[in-house]
Amino acid sequence: MQWDLSKFPSFQKASLKEQETRAWRSDETAQNRTDERTAAGQIKAAWGLTAKKLPRLYHLDFVLLDRKKEIRAFAEVKTRSNTQHLYTEYMIGLSKVLQAKKLSEVTGYASLLIVQWSDATGWINLLEYQRIGWGGRTDRDDFQDLEPMAFFTASAFKAL
Repeated sequence: MQWDLSKFPSFQKASLKEQETRAWRSDETAQNRTDERTAAGQIKAAWGLTAKKLPRLYHLDFVLLDRKKEIRAFAEVKTRSNTQHLYTEYMIGLSKVLQAKKLSEVTGYASLLIVQWSDATGWINLLEYQRIGWGGRTDRDDFQDLEPMAFFTASAFKAL
């Protein structure tokens, strides 16, 4: 399959080095790290588990450890500025779900999706998606932002 890059003018203008950098970019910002620390505190308060940041090669944000430093789960943390029920579904890249599935199958531990909305924080097992579809963000003019997505019913998230 050939990508139609004419729909992404900024990518066309980028040098090969810039394109490679974009292909491996990290979207994580200082604000993302602050939000993740907030989530780690909520996890500790709700479940008594310590969230430890994972290296990027694991593709999820945290491993959740009990007091004995035993693994209890893995977690991907997302923060959204909208309310939980503004949309009926929450979507995340299918590649994240595939990595979570691999991690859970090999270790036997659940991989969780924890979302901090403006009005609530909820969690769901990353393998409990309802459907697969096409989607993503369109505000950055980057062809890599549109991809197969896993869709979760927003009301299926459990309160943290």
